[in-house]
Parts: sequence; C-alpha cells; structure tokens
Amino acid sequence: MKTMAQFNQNDFETTLLNRTELEQALGIKINLNNNATFFDDYAMYSEINLHDAVCIFLDMHPENWNAHEHPRYNTIFNAIKQSAETGKITARIEQDKNGFNQIFLTHDTIRQYAQTYNLQWNVPPYRAVEINTQTADNSELVQQLTAKDEEIARLKAEIEILQQEQAQSIQLSPVEEEPQGRISKAQRSLFSLLLNKLYPDGKIPNVNSVKDAINEELNKIGLSEVSYNTIAGLMKKPK
Repeated sequence: MKTMAQFNQNDFETTLLNRTELEQALGIKINLNNNATFFDDYAMYSEINLHDAVCIFLDMHPENWNAHEHPRYNTIFNAIKQSAETGKITARIEQDKNGFNQIFLTHDTIRQYAQTYNLQWNVPPYRAVEINTQTADNSELVQQLTAKDEEIARLKAEIEILQQEQAQSIQLSPVEEEPQGRISKAQRSLFSLLLNKLYPDGKIPNVNSVKDAINEELNKIGLSEVSYNTIAGLMKKPK
C-alpha cells in the first residue's frame, strides 16, 4: 500500500467515513497523526476570535506577530467583519476598551464559511465540558446540614453544662409563668438552629406543629421536650 497524507482521528470520528474501507478502496495506507497541535486546543472554545480564525484559515499560528502582513489576511478579516456587523452571519460582537469591535464566531459558522470560500479549517468541533450540577448541589447541601448538626451538638453540650451548674432540668417552664431569664442564650440558639434545619425555606407553621417537630428533634439528641407555652414564647422576638 502507498502512504498518503496523515489524518487526525477526529477526521474519522466526525464523518461517516470508515478508515479500513477507505484504505481498501483507494489502495493506500492512512496514517493517523495523534500528536496534538494548537488546532486541537481550539476545541476547548465554544467561540473563536475573528483574528484567530483568519490565521487558521491561512495556516498561521494566531500568536504570529507577522500575521497581519500576510497578503490575504486583511481581505479575509474585513470580509468576515463586514458580514458579522451587517448580520449576514451569526456572531457575537463586543467593544474593547478602545471602542473597537471584537468579533467572536462559533465553530459551525466558521466551518460553513470555510466550506463556502474554500478555506482550510483543521480545528476539531467544540467539545463542551459535562458538569454534574446535581452532584455539586447535593454536596453543598450535605455540607450545610453537617455544619448545622455540629452546631446543634455544641449547643447541646453547652446546655448540659448549664444543667449541671444550675442543677435543674432542661424542661422549660411556660414563659408566661417564669421570668425571661429562665430561657438561656444557648437554648434560644438551639431553638433557632432547629427551626432553620426543619424549615429552611423560612415558612414556619403554627405553634402546635412547631412544638411537635422541635420535640421530635430534641428526643433524637436526648433532650427533654418543651411545652406549648415555651415554644410560643421562643417564637416571640426577644425585646
């Protein structure tokens, strides 16, 4: 078999051509060039700057300082610029700090333009990064719940210390019957944390529903239940 010019694997992945069948039909050997070039790097961009596209059309590296001196550069650049600014082709146009238009084109637009005017375009199609947003959201939620559970555990320990110091039960008396001082700062903080954990959307139901939910959480962490009047008092903003 004779050897022909090299191709990228992308040439076969993005077309309906079968490499083996093509080799047999033409009687030649097709070598794949697996060495990545700057063309492959442009597959990371969903849009490509007009200057870069024109350089690739003319087989020049976009960072070539002498690119503008190519005899065809200005003609091709201005033709595409005119088509973009007059809406003949789809483009995104932004003004830089000096007031000049910066034109960005999608891969499909550039490829169609190259095919129309017989220009070379060896850049692989854009490949978007797939991000599992659901996993990221769940991870953040788990972190938030873990932080709340740790804070609840800390407050529980603080309340237990207060119990030992004051030699009294955590069972709170009705707010209406006892002075405000009987409700400690730690107890109010624990109540607030439990509310945030039970009702993260801020939609807090009636006192009875809150009492049942709070007492269920207190039972889980080994603390005594609180009464209706205590919950009602805790739900009032301290003066």
